Amino acid sequence: MTNTYIISDTHFKHANIIKYQNRPFDNVDEMDNIMFDNWNSVINYNDIVYFLGDLCMGNPSHWLENLNGTKVMIRGNHDKQLKNAHKYKIVEWNKEKLLLVHNPEFLPFNWNGWILHGHVHTNNLLKYPLINSEFKTINCSVEMLDYKPIELNALLNKRKL
Repeated sequence: MTNTYIISDTHFKHANIIKYQNRPFDNVDEMDNIMFDNWNSVINYNDIVYFLGDLCMGNPSHWLENLNGTKVMIRGNHDKQLKNAHKYKIVEWNKEKLLLVHNPEFLPFNWNGWILHGHVHTNNLLKYPLINSEFKTINCSVEMLDYKPIELNALLNKRKL
């Protein structure tokens, strides 16, 4: 059985993100190892993962080859070396259209449905909490998801709580 997951902003190999986002890791190796293990403990080889940008600093090939699942990549501002990434993607999920994009401030066109995004981390929790029903945004940054991918249905069901 194939499941579908979503996550954003892992920033593998980015030591400064630990202090910028107050991540609970002592160093970049600990962060990378925990997030890598979290990913591969949740994601099976045949699962689909929508990744909403900012995978790593430097060459992404190690991560793309060793993280489980089929990865559908949305380009983030730190993904210059990422080939075949989308600027955005519209996904139909349970008869609902969702816009997947990295930065919610830079929408590619006018959109009135739900937006799943990354980029903002925990920098503006008033405007970008995990779920903002008023603006129809879902913040998929790793800090919001306990540093591991979340199943898309489980995330979307949080809108109803």
